[in-house]
Amino acid sequence: MILIATTSHREILRGLESEVAELARELDLDINLRKIEPEELTAYDGGETEPFVLTVRGEDRPGLVYGISEVLAERAINITHLDALEAPAGSKPEYIQLFEVDIPKGVNLDLLREKLRKRGQEMEVVVDLQHRDIFRAMNRT
Repeated sequence: MILIATTSHREILRGLESEVAELARELDLDINLRKIEPEELTAYDGGETEPFVLTVRGEDRPGLVYGISEVLAERAINITHLDALEAPAGSKPEYIQLFEVDIPKGVNLDLLREKLRKRGQEMEVVVDLQHRDIFRAMNRT
C-alpha cells in the first residue's frame, strides 16, 4: 500500500514518524516513511480506458477484494473507487462490493467477464460487469 500525505507542520511529521514506527513494531510490519519531492509526483496514466462498474454480491468472507482485484491487476485494470455495503436479503444480509474501474480499450471484455464469473464461482459470489453509463442508467432513483 502506498499512502501520500502532505503537511506544512514539522511537529505533525515528527508525531507521524513516531506513531508509524510504533505501529510497525506492534504489527511486525515493514513500513517505510520518506519525504517525496514534488517532481517525484506523477499521475497514473493507464492509456485510453473506458469506465466500468463491477458488482460482487454474496456472503461476506475474507479475500473477496483480493480475489477480484487479482483478476483486474493481471489485465492492468485500475480500480478508481471501491465501496461495500450490506443489503437485506432474507434471513442473511447480502454483501455487495462496487468497484469502479478503468478498463484499457484493448481488453477483451468477453474474456474478462468469463474470468470474473469463474473467480466469483470459486468464491461463491455473483460478479457482474457493466459500462458505467449503463450501470448509472439502470440504477437511477
